[in-house]
Amino acid sequence: MADLSATYPAVSDLRRKARRRIPHFAYEFMDAGTGQDHTFARNIADLERVQLSPRALLGPVVRDLSTRFLGQDYNAPFGMAPAGGTGMIWPGGERILAQVAAASGVPYTLASVATQTPDTIGPLARGRGWFQFYPMADKEIQKDVLSRAHGAGFENLVVTVDVPKMSRRERQMRAGFQMPPRLTPRMVLQALTNPGWTWAMLQTGRPELATLTPYFAHVPAADRMAEIGRQLHPEPGWDEVERIRQVWPGKIILKGIMHRDDAVMAIDNGADAIWVSNHGGRQLDAAPSTISVLPEIRAAVGRDAAIIFDSGVRSGLDIARAMASGADFVMLGRPFLYALAAGGKDTVQHCVRILRDELENVMAQVGAARPADLPLSLVGPGEGRM
Repeated sequence: MADLSATYPAVSDLRRKARRRIPHFAYEFMDAGTGQDHTFARNIADLERVQLSPRALLGPVVRDLSTRFLGQDYNAPFGMAPAGGTGMIWPGGERILAQVAAASGVPYTLASVATQTPDTIGPLARGRGWFQFYPMADKEIQKDVLSRAHGAGFENLVVTVDVPKMSRRERQMRAGFQMPPRLTPRMVLQALTNPGWTWAMLQTGRPELATLTPYFAHVPAADRMAEIGRQLHPEPGWDEVERIRQVWPGKIILKGIMHRDDAVMAIDNGADAIWVSNHGGRQLDAAPSTISVLPEIRAAVGRDAAIIFDSGVRSGLDIARAMASGADFVMLGRPFLYALAAGGKDTVQHCVRILRDELENVMAQVGAARPADLPLSLVGPGEGRM
């Protein structure tokens, strides 16, 4: 195997390769935010402003990335966030990500709008799979989907609460992307200029929302996606958490918390963890960055509440920044998708190595033996500046 460290020393290199290797419409589906991508950019820029204080002459420090979170042991304090339609980015993508995550000892989160079912992915995740779920209008379908997911081995349920309505994703529109994909002359031309992706797609067939589509087989094909969309965005209230709790026997994580009052409500309503996220900048282009609200959310819920963080994380340094600012665990979406698009299983494995190596290097610089030590290295406002 070629030396991937020389070719792709950072996640940004995987992103550049992904852009060249897959069709433009697939890349925009993966990479786009909403509006003019202001929140997308703010997530990254504000993380870059977080400073950590290097320490000197501490002597040898044995560093250990292993982390126990929500009753499970992981080899690192990060994992793979959910991404709908991963099979559009690279055919069979969910399988690849789940297999690499399991082999690496980190969690993989299967989206309910994935192109593979929980029955297929659960065994591949080998007990470390999380299942992402949108509350549904039809409670019988909701109950059945949750039962299938738990039966397939998923213990942690990630309930996404920040999508009362799908946002307008203008970059995707300009690229001509829609679900389910419909071939247009422009898309055919793009596919022909990316023969590796096209050949893999021909072998696996057109991607569909494999978990949900069978429930709507009675709906005309032209109307099916619209009906699924209506089912997934009923604008639920807090009573939905209790309704889900009654049918889900495992842990429940509420994803998309961006306000301290919502964080307190989530814990009061029995959430086992809250996930601070603005959907990677894909929902509201006026939203604050996740890192800017993380400290006040941590202060509001206290030290004992479990907090997951995402949005804008592109490196092991960013993982350290988030953990220093109050996160217990960090999930990444786009970096693993870039890696998947860049080269498949080998580059996804390489992405895990990049993040581990970067995080361990940061811990060495700041004198942290374990990820839980990172808050001690945080440079506060006004500190460390002339």
